Amino acid sequence: MGLANGRQRVALRPCIAPPLAAAKQTQPSFRPDGLTHMKPILATSLALLAAAIQPAEAQNRILLLPGQSLPGAGMVTEVGDFAINSEGSWVAFARTDQAPFSSGVLVRDGQPLVVPDGLGPAPQFSAASIYLDLDDAGNIGYLAVDPATGDWLLMRNQTVVLQRGELLDIDGDGITEPVTSFRSAHLAQDGSGAVYAVLNSGVDVSLVRLLRNAQGVLESQVVVAAGQTLPTGQAALSHALVSLRYRSQLDSNSNGELVFALTFQGVFVYSPQTRSLKAVVQANGDGPLLGTYWSVEVSQAVALADDGAAYFPQPDWITRNQQIAVWPSMGLEFPEGVQVTSITTDGAVRIAPDGQVLWTGRFQIPGSGPRRGIARNTTVVVLDGETRVEGLTIANTAVGQHSHDFTGDGERILFRARTSDDRTGLFEVDLAGSVETLAGCVPKLAELQEFGTAGLGLTRLGTATPVLGQPQDPEALALLLISPQGADGCGVVLPGVGEVLVSLQPELLFVLGPAAKGCCSAIFQIEPPPSVLDYLGFAVYAQGLWYDPLHPTEPVRMSNALRYTVGL
Repeated sequence: MGLANGRQRVALRPCIAPPLAAAKQTQPSFRPDGLTHMKPILATSLALLAAAIQPAEAQNRILLLPGQSLPGAGMVTEVGDFAINSEGSWVAFARTDQAPFSSGVLVRDGQPLVVPDGLGPAPQFSAASIYLDLDDAGNIGYLAVDPATGDWLLMRNQTVVLQRGELLDIDGDGITEPVTSFRSAHLAQDGSGAVYAVLNSGVDVSLVRLLRNAQGVLESQVVVAAGQTLPTGQAALSHALVSLRYRSQLDSNSNGELVFALTFQGVFVYSPQTRSLKAVVQANGDGPLLGTYWSVEVSQAVALADDGAAYFPQPDWITRNQQIAVWPSMGLEFPEGVQVTSITTDGAVRIAPDGQVLWTGRFQIPGSGPRRGIARNTTVVVLDGETRVEGLTIANTAVGQHSHDFTGDGERILFRARTSDDRTGLFEVDLAGSVETLAGCVPKLAELQEFGTAGLGLTRLGTATPVLGQPQDPEALALLLISPQGADGCGVVLPGVGEVLVSLQPELLFVLGPAAKGCCSAIFQIEPPPSVLDYLGFAVYAQGLWYDPLHPTEPVRMSNALRYTVGL
């Protein structure tokens, strides 16, 4: 992703009825690029528009927040772990004022899914859930508590996968023994329903892959056991396995491979097909640059791509296997003037299929102290004290566990954070800019076309091109009406003017033009806004107007409208 100096351009062309066009035959001049001769282009910027009308936050949404009401489950009092799959479906854990202490609700796409007894359809356990995972098939993996015994239950949807006392071969010696405890869980994406867990049975500590076969029998594969010789030649340490309890320390890909980090030992990948373990890096081994070494700290975050490449953060960069994948100190693209001071090594690292990387770090703003934030590749997308969501300012983004994630296309980002009014919730930022054509309900006498999509710091070029129109009278003028409000369906029909699809409120209306006397079309340019988070999600409506004072019956010709939403 690079900075762009392009501008958003919209072309307004008249649509003349054939009899009228025949009566006004004058030969337009043509340019080599296929466009008719045009008078000078008029330009404005979304920053100028936003100076008069407050930036919108249409693409920043609250998903869960204390004080919010959940149908049939009460009012949210606390928001915990969450997960999102590549399709954009999400699930989160929330406590409510109607749930018993230590209980709560699983919320899926805004609706309660699993609630405690007495609050609706529920399994026979308390949904005090952590370590949530959601695969692309919609299966949910999590830890819950049995209300009768207080023991942890390892769940897949509403089915118990593992509970205390179940007999398993925990350390791979062929001898089954009862499970006494487990500390973490992860639902794999390979469709098998496999769940990984750290098991602790007496002195035996292991990372195990679990799967119920077609007969319902629980099968296990020991990924690594305490005392086992690692590919690096070290012995796996019990305390390193016991500390493997954070969601950010486990990840799998669509092939069922698992990546994990052992504190002060290294980063490893396990293949269930070959039941083999390979080392990605060894802690304190030589790093990618001369004089550097690999740091694998407590709660080291990891992620695994479908091609088997392991991603994990270091204080100064994000690595892909043993190579630098993202080096933000080389320069952040946005916001302008912000410098990265460090990368959070225990903050979740997430990757999209096309290689985009989502990570957390601390950033220095000129004239201010360090602030925490979330970046996609080298672009800051959430920044403490700067990002606003539905009127609330993000004060502290969360770290560790599953604190942030994004969809498969890398556009929708979910994150946990505390707001300036001291409430911790789940929020969404949609980074996809868009241009939508709004036709209205009345046939138009002119057409407004877009050349690109406005963005923060860059412009995505579209494929639309201007269509040749008929020449106008020499006195014809073009205006562009812009407003943060508009009609999604039918507009307001004004006699002698046409259907207006933007707000005409004086305090909201911004008029660009008039363009100089035109021949066939007029082009307006809307420059991208400055690189500040305020304008992410800023939406405006634009509608063109031709004014031809010499035309006897159609002096005013309204176009369709376009709705622009600013993204990255």
